[in-house]
Amino acid sequence: IKFEDDPERPKNLRLWKEKRSSWIEAELPVVATYQLFERIHAWWSLLKKEGDQLELILASGMLLISQHNIRHPILLQRLELKFDTAKPEFSFHVGIEKAELYKVLLRDIPEIDAKAIVELSKDLDSETIEPLGEVPATHGFLKRAAQGLFIKGEFLEQAPEIFSHETPLIYPAPCILLRKRNQG
Repeated sequence: IKFEDDPERPKNLRLWKEKRSSWIEAELPVVATYQLFERIHAWWSLLKKEGDQLELILASGMLLISQHNIRHPILLQRLELKFDTAKPEFSFHVGIEKAELYKVLLRDIPEIDAKAIVELSKDLDSETIEPLGEVPATHGFLKRAAQGLFIKGEFLEQAPEIFSHETPLIYPAPCILLRKRNQG
């Protein structure tokens, strides 16, 4: 029996494909949400086991220096992950610690003067700047960082399409990092 022998089969297949496409479209956000929940649950489990060695960090201000193969955020803030088993629901909390400049990375870049890092740290201490803070204030700080740390540093409002640039770039790129705790 050939598929086309029954004139209803192609019509039914087309209708089924349309229903399936609609189902897929509706299901994709559900699957993505579940995958995100699983990833956060894995972090939570890992933090429960190794919380004295690991920490979550909320970060932004992606520093991109192609010639040194650097692509890392410079504005960091500790993050706490809580899990309500009754709902089940995860929540992130920044706590009372202020955002900090990732000085360890900046000190390893030969073009950066140590005085510029100190000045930028003072700015950060005197202002309320957070990785997810108010856009004008956070963008203003990141712009000052790009121009204060580098002779030809640039601030971009969004991530560049091409990641190989001759000049150092800083752009907002909020992210969450899981890293080993700084042991001093």
